[in-house]
Amino acid sequence: MFNRNIAILIFLILLFGIFIAIFPNGDHNNTINTPSNSNNDLKEQVQVSYNGSWNGSITQGYSSNKVRGTGNMVYDVTGKIVSASFQKQDAGNGNLIINFLYNGNIVNTASTPSINGIVQSAYTF
Repeated sequence: MFNRNIAILIFLILLFGIFIAIFPNGDHNNTINTPSNSNNDLKEQVQVSYNGSWNGSITQGYSSNKVRGTGNMVYDVTGKIVSASFQKQDAGNGNLIINFLYNGNIVNTASTPSINGIVQSAYTF
């Protein structure tokens, strides 16, 4: 089971890299709204949580948007398949967490405690 999870993670990383290489400017049919900290009518969201600074990207279909911030942020997303990749920008040892939310409920989560760690995950809404 452990080897299968590693193989899936490697596949997702490679797939994410291919999308970035082929579609660097993205197809702007999907949107990422400005970050919010409130519950709204949108059903699909990506939440990043970390006490320090981070940067990353959220990919929806062929569209990839770079984001950066500090602390906890929630991004509204649209599209069937959404992937996210975030990296710590400091030497903090707290968890950097990605949550995929549907109607305010966590449906998928991934995290890393590593210094300057990277966390990547994807979810099909």
